Amino acid sequence: MHEILRAAATSDKDLHELWRASEDERRGGAAIVADALLHKSRLKPGLDRGAGIDIVWILTAGDIFWRLVRTRRWSDAQFESWLGDTLCEQLLPPAAVLNV
Repeated sequence: MHEILRAAATSDKDLHELWRASEDERRGGAAIVADALLHKSRLKPGLDRGAGIDIVWILTAGDIFWRLVRTRRWSDAQFESWLGDTLCEQLLPPAAVLNV
């Protein structure tokens, strides 16, 4: 549905506003995740809050799930494991640094 809305938003002002609101809500959710990480730890060196939000926002986009699970036939568990590993790799410092 999100892809249909995104495509339709290019030619309809009202649908564009709806799509924009949807993306703003997704970004707000990404900010909650990034802020929770910052509350418990620190982000990877060189990564600020805004970049952390961007990473969560893009990696949790529905089209990534669709492509890997529906098109490439990954299992839900495989996708969940990959997403968790990828978010940790992209957002958190190496484990050795956390223990310092």
